[in-house]
Amino acid sequence: RMISSRSTLSESPCELHDSATGGIVWTGVFESSQGSWNSVFSDIYPCDFGEFSTSGVYYVFSPKTSSRSPNFAIRRTPRDLFDPLISNALFFFQAQRDG
Repeated sequence: RMISSRSTLSESPCELHDSATGGIVWTGVFESSQGSWNSVFSDIYPCDFGEFSTSGVYYVFSPKTSSRSPNFAIRRTPRDLFDPLISNALFFFQAQRDG
């Protein structure tokens, strides 16, 4: 996961928060900038929390800038992640065909 920033975040704290409770579930540091995203956000900083695998909905937070990512899901298996999306897509296509 990455976060856009106008401030330097390299080696500053990176937190993973549970979106339901706001509680911190993992801490680490932001890596070096990967370059700019656009003219507004001059830097994109990765935060590698790959070893964290508890299913849930989370967001990345920077205590240095008080900025956060959008919520995202972590699921233990691809089926857990994609089953709701497949069901949603199937409903959409059935409605388009029938409507």
